[in-house]
Amino acid sequence: MDLPTAVTIAVVLLVAIHLFAYLWRKQKKEITEVWNFLIRRARAEMVYKGFGKITSPIQITAKAIEAVMPILSEMLPFYAALVKDKPKISEREMFVAFEEKFGDYIVEKVCIPHGLNAGACLLAIISVCKLESQRGEKGEKGEPGERGETGKVGETGEKGERGERGERGEKGEKGN
Repeated sequence: MDLPTAVTIAVVLLVAIHLFAYLWRKQKKEITEVWNFLIRRARAEMVYKGFGKITSPIQITAKAIEAVMPILSEMLPFYAALVKDKPKISEREMFVAFEEKFGDYIVEKVCIPHGLNAGACLLAIISVCKLESQRGEKGEKGEPGERGETGKVGETGEKGERGERGERGEKGEKGN
């Protein structure tokens, strides 16, 4: 192969690599934006359906907690493993992980029974798992489910009801 041909091939390869890298970054950005869109719509749905209150971050309500409790025992170990494997996991990464692992099950057990279809069921599950894991940490130090001055434990905003629940989510039972 002569020098001009080799140079031409090298230039073509470099242009192709640059184009591929550009398209890859563009596609990655577009996928990220789609997930951000879905999470924003899920937040809006949580508020609209009474599963959350507008604050920053969104506050889950007792209605959301009650909707998630029947499947919490299946979701909580997965949540704990995600947080353990990646302590700084983003909401979007968690959203995707729960959807990949439990998508159809969540639709059947939470979304359909509660009329949710824009992702609020996933955000509710993640929020309740976060709440319960924080309660568990607090419970290890004594007083499981204790509420602070504001009445917030997982940001339910309803003092007394959630704080009386034990580890298994049953009123009046402290669990183990």
